[in-house]
Amino acid sequence: VLLLKEKKFLESLRVALYSVIFAVLPFAIYGNVIENLSEFISNLFTFTHGENRMGDAMNISVFSFVCWLFGLFKLSGTFVTVMGYLITVILFGCCILVAIKSKSKFVATSVIAVGMLSLAPVSYYYVSMFMVIPLAFLLDEWKLLEKSDKKWYAIFYGIMSLVPLSATMWYI
Repeated sequence: VLLLKEKKFLESLRVALYSVIFAVLPFAIYGNVIENLSEFISNLFTFTHGENRMGDAMNISVFSFVCWLFGLFKLSGTFVTVMGYLITVILFGCCILVAIKSKSKFVATSVIAVGMLSLAPVSYYYVSMFMVIPLAFLLDEWKLLEKSDKKWYAIFYGIMSLVPLSATMWYI
């Protein structure tokens, strides 16, 4: 997204190609790439979705929130699942657009990190790691910010960094 923001389209395509190659390459080592990859994807969705996983108090994802909200109205499971995916995709798409349009690398990386926090996470503590990237840009831009902006940037960063931990506290 940062490469797209800087209009480096060829580099973005190259990164996407490398990502696909390095994501698929391990499955080629163990035989049939298509069969192994499809089994991995099936297991991944089994692990990260389902009533137990979505009902987990520590799941801070948009999908989980949609399931909880629509569950209050006793709506069908299929409808709730489709709406969960739809709302998640729309919100993540909006995060990408805002990141591309923003002038600050801190804002761009923060919005993408928040988007990553909103996806259905596998490990809530691991998701916190995404907030390290905006911190690097915040420290780089800190000297350029006005004093009043520094306060709001620090508050935003602090709140978003604590979201995964707040889910833990809720669970406890």
